[in-house]
Amino acid sequence: MIRSARIAMAGAAVALLADTTTYTATASVSDAAGNPATPDTEDVHTTDTTAGTITLDEISADVLTAAERGLPLTISGTTSGIEDGQVATVNFNGSNYTGIVTAGAFSVTVPAVDVATLADTTTYTATASVSDAAGNAATPDTEDVHTTD
Repeated sequence: MIRSARIAMAGAAVALLADTTTYTATASVSDAAGNPATPDTEDVHTTDTTAGTITLDEISADVLTAAERGLPLTISGTTSGIEDGQVATVNFNGSNYTGIVTAGAFSVTVPAVDVATLADTTTYTATASVSDAAGNAATPDTEDVHTTD
């Protein structure tokens, strides 16, 4: 007499299951005489564990002139696997600037007053980060920009 059983699902089959979906598993058995038992069902929920990506575009052709440091600076980029409406954060020169992901793209604006504080002949790194709706963080991306005098 079998009181319990375990059935394994091949990894390739598991990989085909969609994230954040409920699947129903049903077990049907019968005894040696062919009498069926009442089937039992169990809901199985999948979780989204796949992180999207974020990529920064080149910033101001990688160089900010003294004249450009008197203007606002737009930093933009793209995402993949990130839902519209998610907040992308760009850290630049110690401050965070946020933008909303729309159709796989985002941009932030560094105000002119902040750009004006950048020193001559210095390299600054922007770091972009974002998470998908399930909270999976993309690997941050960086892009350097150099100032001239």
